[in-house]
Amino acid sequence: MGQNFFSRAFVVFFGLLALGGCKATIATCGDRFCDRGETCASCSFDCGSCGTGCGDRFCDAGENCSLCPADCGVCTGGCGDGNCSVAAGESCSTCPGDCGACTTCGDGHCTGSETCATCPGDCGGCGTSLPYQSCTRDMDCQVSRDRCISVMRGGVTRAFCGARNCVTDTDCDLDMYGSPGLCVSFSGGAEFDCFHRCNTTSDCYPGFTCGPTDGSATTRVCLPGSTASVPPYRICSSTADCAGGLICDTFTVSGVSTHLCSLTGCASDNDCPIDMRGGRGACLSFGGTSACWERCTVRGDCANTTQFDCTTAVGGFNAPVPVCVVR
Repeated sequence: MGQNFFSRAFVVFFGLLALGGCKATIATCGDRFCDRGETCASCSFDCGSCGTGCGDRFCDAGENCSLCPADCGVCTGGCGDGNCSVAAGESCSTCPGDCGACTTCGDGHCTGSETCATCPGDCGGCGTSLPYQSCTRDMDCQVSRDRCISVMRGGVTRAFCGARNCVTDTDCDLDMYGSPGLCVSFSGGAEFDCFHRCNTTSDCYPGFTCGPTDGSATTRVCLPGSTASVPPYRICSSTADCAGGLICDTFTVSGVSTHLCSLTGCASDNDCPIDMRGGRGACLSFGGTSACWERCTVRGDCANTTQFDCTTAVGGFNAPVPVCVVR
Protein backbone atom coordinates (compact mmCIF):
# COMPACT_ATOMS: atom_id res chain seq x y z
CA MET A 1 0.00 0.00 0.00
CA GLY A 2 2.79 2.41 0.88
CA GLN A 3 4.47 1.87 -2.42
CA ASN A 4 1.27 2.44 -4.37
CA PHE A 5 0.63 5.63 -2.42
CA PHE A 6 4.00 7.09 -3.29
CA SER A 7 3.59 6.05 -6.92
CA ARG A 8 0.25 7.80 -7.16
CA ALA A 9 1.64 10.92 -5.44
CA PHE A 10 4.53 11.06 -7.86
CA VAL A 11 2.15 10.89 -10.85
CA VAL A 12 -0.12 13.60 -9.39
CA PHE A 13 2.83 15.91 -8.62
CA PHE A 14 4.34 15.76 -12.09
CA GLY A 15 0.88 15.91 -13.61
CA LEU A 16 0.32 19.23 -11.87
CA LEU A 17 3.68 20.47 -13.15
CA ALA A 18 2.66 19.48 -16.64
CA LEU A 19 -0.66 21.24 -16.27
CA GLY A 20 1.10 24.30 -14.93
CA GLY A 21 3.50 24.27 -17.88
CA CYS A 22 0.61 24.18 -20.36
CA LYS A 23 -1.12 27.03 -18.58
CA ALA A 24 2.00 29.24 -18.92
CA THR A 25 1.76 29.13 -22.71
CA ILE A 26 -1.70 30.72 -22.64
CA ALA A 27 -1.58 34.49 -23.26
CA THR A 28 -2.39 36.02 -19.92
CA CYS A 29 -1.90 39.76 -19.53
CA GLY A 30 -0.14 40.47 -16.25
CA ASP A 31 2.00 37.34 -16.04
CA ARG A 32 5.10 39.34 -16.98
CA PHE A 33 5.57 37.42 -20.23
CA CYS A 34 4.86 39.05 -23.62
CA ASP A 35 3.18 35.95 -25.02
CA ARG A 36 2.02 35.26 -28.55
CA GLY A 37 -1.01 37.44 -29.30
CA GLU A 38 0.03 40.12 -26.81
CA THR A 39 1.41 43.45 -27.99
CA CYS A 40 2.39 46.75 -26.45
CA ALA A 41 -1.10 47.96 -27.39
CA SER A 42 -3.06 45.04 -25.88
CA CYS A 43 -0.86 44.39 -22.83
CA SER A 44 1.65 47.09 -21.98
CA PHE A 45 2.26 45.47 -18.56
CA ASP A 46 3.88 42.45 -20.19
CA CYS A 47 5.14 43.94 -23.49
CA GLY A 48 6.06 47.47 -22.49
CA SER A 49 4.69 50.78 -23.68
CA CYS A 50 4.36 51.32 -27.40
CA GLY A 51 7.01 53.69 -28.74
CA THR A 52 7.05 55.93 -31.80
CA GLY A 53 10.73 56.01 -32.62
CA CYS A 54 13.69 53.89 -33.57
CA GLY A 55 14.50 51.43 -30.83
CA ASP A 56 10.96 50.65 -29.68
CA ARG A 57 11.16 47.16 -31.23
CA PHE A 58 8.48 47.99 -33.80
CA CYS A 59 9.13 48.91 -37.44
CA ASP A 60 6.80 51.90 -37.49
CA ALA A 61 5.71 54.03 -40.43
CA GLY A 62 8.62 56.05 -41.71
CA GLU A 63 11.19 53.52 -40.48
CA ASN A 64 12.97 51.01 -42.67
CA CYS A 65 15.99 48.78 -42.58
CA SER A 66 18.19 51.67 -43.64
CA LEU A 67 16.90 54.21 -41.11
CA CYS A 68 16.31 51.85 -38.17
CA PRO A 69 17.81 48.34 -38.48
CA ALA A 70 17.22 47.78 -34.72
CA ASP A 71 13.45 47.72 -35.33
CA CYS A 72 13.23 46.72 -39.00
CA GLY A 73 16.19 44.38 -39.38
CA VAL A 74 19.32 44.64 -41.48
CA CYS A 75 18.86 45.62 -45.12
CA THR A 76 19.24 42.69 -47.47
CA GLY A 77 19.04 44.63 -50.75
CA GLY A 78 16.33 44.92 -53.36
CA CYS A 79 13.29 47.13 -53.81
CA GLY A 80 11.79 48.08 -50.50
CA ASP A 81 14.98 48.24 -48.47
CA GLY A 82 14.92 52.02 -48.40
CA ASN A 83 17.97 52.41 -50.64
CA CYS A 84 17.70 53.46 -54.28
CA SER A 85 20.32 51.23 -55.85
CA VAL A 86 21.07 52.22 -59.43
CA ALA A 87 23.47 49.30 -59.69
CA ALA A 88 20.58 46.94 -58.92
CA GLY A 89 18.46 48.54 -61.62
CA GLU A 90 16.22 50.48 -59.26
CA SER A 91 14.71 53.76 -60.44
CA CYS A 92 11.66 55.93 -59.87
CA SER A 93 9.75 53.76 -62.34
CA THR A 94 10.89 50.31 -61.11
CA CYS A 95 10.98 51.07 -57.38
CA PRO A 96 9.25 54.33 -56.40
CA GLY A 97 9.24 53.24 -52.74
CA ASP A 98 13.03 53.52 -52.57
CA CYS A 99 13.70 56.07 -55.32
CA GLY A 100 10.71 58.38 -55.05
CA ALA A 101 8.02 59.19 -57.60
CA CYS A 102 9.09 60.04 -61.13
CA THR A 103 8.92 63.68 -62.19
CA THR A 104 6.52 64.70 -64.92
CA CYS A 105 8.81 66.56 -67.32
CA GLY A 106 6.95 67.02 -70.56
CA ASP A 107 3.48 67.54 -69.13
CA GLY A 108 3.56 71.28 -69.86
CA HIS A 109 3.70 72.31 -66.19
CA CYS A 110 6.84 73.47 -64.41
CA THR A 111 6.37 71.79 -61.03
CA GLY A 112 8.30 70.19 -58.20
CA SER A 113 12.04 69.96 -58.82
CA GLU A 114 11.77 70.86 -62.51
CA THR A 115 13.74 73.90 -63.66
CA CYS A 116 14.71 75.51 -66.95
CA ALA A 117 17.91 73.45 -66.70
CA THR A 118 16.32 70.04 -65.98
CA CYS A 119 13.13 70.43 -68.02
CA PRO A 120 13.23 73.37 -70.47
CA GLY A 121 10.22 71.96 -72.33
CA ASP A 122 8.02 72.72 -69.32
CA CYS A 123 9.90 75.59 -67.68
CA GLY A 124 11.26 77.52 -70.68
CA GLY A 125 14.80 78.41 -71.63
CA CYS A 126 17.25 79.89 -69.15
CA GLY A 127 19.15 82.20 -71.49
CA THR A 128 18.65 85.63 -73.01
CA SER A 129 19.56 85.07 -76.66
CA LEU A 130 16.65 85.58 -79.05
CA PRO A 131 16.13 83.26 -82.04
CA TYR A 132 19.00 83.55 -84.54
CA GLN A 133 21.21 85.51 -82.12
CA SER A 134 24.67 84.25 -81.15
CA CYS A 135 25.04 81.62 -78.42
CA THR A 136 27.63 79.28 -76.96
CA ARG A 137 25.35 76.61 -75.43
CA ASP A 138 21.73 75.50 -75.51
CA MET A 139 20.93 77.20 -72.22
CA ASP A 140 21.81 80.61 -73.74
CA CYS A 141 18.64 80.43 -75.82
CA GLN A 142 15.55 82.25 -74.58
CA VAL A 143 13.05 80.02 -76.38
CA SER A 144 12.87 76.63 -74.67
CA ARG A 145 12.75 74.51 -77.83
CA ASP A 146 15.75 76.25 -79.44
CA ARG A 147 19.21 74.78 -79.45
CA CYS A 148 22.59 76.40 -80.05
CA ILE A 149 23.27 75.43 -83.68
CA SER A 150 26.91 75.59 -84.76
CA VAL A 151 27.64 76.24 -88.44
CA MET A 152 30.96 76.51 -90.29
CA ARG A 153 31.33 78.56 -93.44
CA GLY A 154 34.54 79.67 -95.11
CA GLY A 155 36.64 78.61 -92.15
CA VAL A 156 34.51 80.65 -89.74
CA THR A 157 32.35 78.88 -87.16
CA ARG A 158 29.53 80.58 -85.29
CA ALA A 159 26.52 79.36 -83.38
CA PHE A 160 23.02 80.76 -83.10
CA CYS A 161 19.76 79.88 -81.35
CA GLY A 162 17.28 78.07 -83.57
CA ALA A 163 14.91 75.13 -83.89
CA ARG A 164 16.55 71.85 -84.89
CA ASN A 165 15.14 69.03 -87.01
CA CYS A 166 12.47 71.18 -88.60
CA VAL A 167 10.15 69.83 -91.29
CA THR A 168 8.66 73.02 -92.70
CA ASP A 169 9.22 76.75 -92.26
CA THR A 170 6.28 76.87 -89.85
CA ASP A 171 8.43 74.93 -87.37
CA CYS A 172 10.80 77.90 -87.17
CA ASP A 173 10.81 80.87 -84.80
CA LEU A 174 9.92 84.34 -86.07
CA ASP A 175 12.92 86.45 -86.99
CA MET A 176 13.59 90.07 -86.05
CA TYR A 177 11.19 91.19 -88.81
CA GLY A 178 8.31 88.99 -87.66
CA SER A 179 8.70 86.35 -90.39
CA PRO A 180 9.36 82.64 -89.80
CA GLY A 181 12.84 81.39 -90.43
CA LEU A 182 13.79 79.12 -93.29
CA CYS A 183 13.95 75.33 -92.76
CA VAL A 184 16.96 74.23 -94.79
CA SER A 185 19.76 71.69 -94.78
CA PHE A 186 23.02 73.62 -94.93
CA SER A 187 26.01 72.00 -96.67
CA GLY A 188 23.90 69.15 -97.97
CA GLY A 189 23.51 67.42 -94.62
CA ALA A 190 20.63 65.17 -93.65
CA GLU A 191 19.56 67.43 -90.79
CA PHE A 192 17.24 70.36 -91.45
CA ASP A 193 17.52 73.37 -89.13
CA CYS A 194 15.92 76.82 -88.99
CA PHE A 195 17.99 79.73 -90.31
CA HIS A 196 17.36 83.47 -90.42
CA ARG A 197 16.11 84.60 -93.84
CA CYS A 198 17.85 87.53 -95.48
CA ASN A 199 18.22 89.55 -98.64
CA THR A 200 21.34 91.44 -97.61
CA THR A 201 23.81 91.25 -94.74
CA SER A 202 22.01 94.13 -93.03
CA ASP A 203 19.15 91.70 -92.34
CA CYS A 204 21.40 89.56 -90.12
CA TYR A 205 22.50 89.86 -86.52
CA PRO A 206 26.10 90.95 -85.85
CA GLY A 207 28.61 88.24 -86.68
CA PHE A 208 26.62 86.83 -89.60
CA THR A 209 26.48 87.62 -93.30
CA CYS A 210 23.79 86.90 -95.87
CA GLY A 211 24.71 84.06 -98.20
CA PRO A 212 23.19 81.32 -100.34
CA THR A 213 22.54 77.82 -99.06
CA ASP A 214 24.37 75.11 -100.99
CA GLY A 215 22.78 74.35 -104.34
CA SER A 216 20.64 77.48 -104.39
CA ALA A 217 21.62 80.92 -105.53
CA THR A 218 18.25 82.41 -104.59
CA THR A 219 17.69 80.95 -101.11
CA ARG A 220 19.70 83.16 -98.79
CA VAL A 221 20.14 82.86 -95.03
CA CYS A 222 22.33 84.42 -92.35
CA LEU A 223 25.56 82.43 -92.09
CA PRO A 224 28.83 82.84 -90.19
CA GLY A 225 31.00 85.63 -91.49
CA SER A 226 32.87 88.72 -90.49
CA THR A 227 30.94 91.26 -88.44
CA ALA A 228 28.59 93.11 -90.75
CA SER A 229 28.38 96.88 -91.17
CA VAL A 230 25.03 97.27 -89.47
CA PRO A 231 22.90 100.03 -91.05
CA PRO A 232 21.05 102.76 -89.11
CA TYR A 233 18.37 101.81 -86.57
CA ARG A 234 19.34 98.14 -86.51
CA ILE A 235 20.34 96.15 -83.44
CA CYS A 236 24.05 96.12 -82.55
CA SER A 237 26.40 94.76 -79.90
CA SER A 238 29.14 97.39 -80.16
CA THR A 239 30.08 100.42 -82.25
CA ALA A 240 32.37 98.14 -84.27
CA ASP A 241 29.21 96.55 -85.70
CA CYS A 242 27.85 99.82 -87.09
CA ALA A 243 28.32 101.36 -90.51
CA GLY A 244 30.78 104.24 -90.81
CA GLY A 245 29.95 107.28 -88.69
CA LEU A 246 27.30 105.52 -86.57
CA ILE A 247 27.64 104.44 -82.96
CA CYS A 248 25.97 101.61 -81.02
CA ASP A 249 23.87 103.59 -78.57
CA THR A 250 21.43 102.56 -75.83
CA PHE A 251 17.79 103.46 -76.47
CA THR A 252 15.50 103.22 -73.44
CA VAL A 253 11.72 103.62 -73.31
CA SER A 254 9.69 102.96 -70.14
CA GLY A 255 12.59 101.11 -68.58
CA VAL A 256 13.14 98.80 -71.56
CA SER A 257 16.46 99.19 -73.37
CA THR A 258 18.09 98.02 -76.56
CA HIS A 259 21.20 98.90 -78.56
CA LEU A 260 20.87 100.43 -82.02
CA CYS A 261 23.23 101.87 -84.61
CA SER A 262 22.40 105.56 -84.75
CA LEU A 263 23.73 109.06 -84.03
CA THR A 264 23.65 111.09 -80.83
CA GLY A 265 24.11 114.82 -80.41
CA CYS A 266 21.96 115.70 -83.43
CA ALA A 267 20.62 119.26 -83.75
CA SER A 268 17.89 118.55 -86.32
CA ASP A 269 16.41 115.82 -88.50
CA ASN A 270 18.94 116.75 -91.20
CA ASP A 271 21.67 115.27 -89.02
CA CYS A 272 19.97 111.88 -88.88
CA PRO A 273 20.83 108.93 -91.16
CA ILE A 274 18.34 107.71 -93.74
CA ASP A 275 16.21 104.73 -92.71
CA MET A 276 15.42 101.57 -94.68
CA ARG A 277 12.64 103.33 -96.62
CA GLY A 278 14.71 106.28 -97.72
CA GLY A 279 13.54 108.89 -95.22
CA ARG A 280 15.54 110.63 -92.53
CA GLY A 281 15.10 109.76 -88.89
CA ALA A 282 13.66 112.09 -86.26
CA CYS A 283 16.01 113.97 -83.94
CA LEU A 284 14.50 113.72 -80.46
CA SER A 285 15.87 114.87 -77.13
CA PHE A 286 15.08 113.07 -73.88
CA GLY A 287 16.70 114.14 -70.62
CA GLY A 288 19.04 116.53 -72.38
CA THR A 289 20.52 113.94 -74.76
CA SER A 290 19.52 114.06 -78.41
CA ALA A 291 19.55 111.04 -80.74
CA CYS A 292 18.17 109.96 -84.09
CA TRP A 293 15.12 107.69 -84.00
CA GLU A 294 13.58 105.72 -86.86
CA ARG A 295 10.34 107.25 -88.16
CA CYS A 296 7.26 105.15 -88.85
CA THR A 297 3.57 105.16 -89.61
CA VAL A 298 2.78 101.60 -88.47
CA ARG A 299 4.78 98.87 -86.75
CA GLY A 300 5.62 97.30 -90.10
CA ASP A 301 7.76 100.36 -90.90
CA CYS A 302 10.18 99.50 -88.11
CA ALA A 303 13.35 97.58 -88.89
CA ASN A 304 12.57 95.20 -86.04
CA THR A 305 8.83 94.51 -85.81
CA THR A 306 9.28 91.83 -83.13
CA GLN A 307 10.82 94.07 -80.47
CA PHE A 308 9.68 97.51 -81.64
CA ASP A 309 6.42 99.35 -82.00
CA CYS A 310 5.40 102.57 -83.72
CA THR A 311 4.62 105.14 -81.01
CA THR A 312 4.09 108.90 -81.06
CA ALA A 313 6.79 110.66 -79.06
CA VAL A 314 7.58 114.25 -78.13
CA GLY A 315 11.14 115.31 -77.58
CA GLY A 316 13.05 118.53 -77.92
CA PHE A 317 13.31 119.58 -81.54
CA ASN A 318 10.12 118.03 -82.88
CA ALA A 319 6.39 118.21 -82.47
CA PRO A 320 4.78 114.84 -81.67
CA VAL A 321 6.16 112.38 -84.24
CA PRO A 322 5.67 108.60 -84.66
CA VAL A 323 8.93 106.74 -84.16
CA CYS A 324 10.01 103.13 -83.60
CA VAL A 325 10.57 102.39 -79.92
CA VAL A 326 11.41 99.20 -78.09
CA ARG A 327 8.41 97.69 -76.32
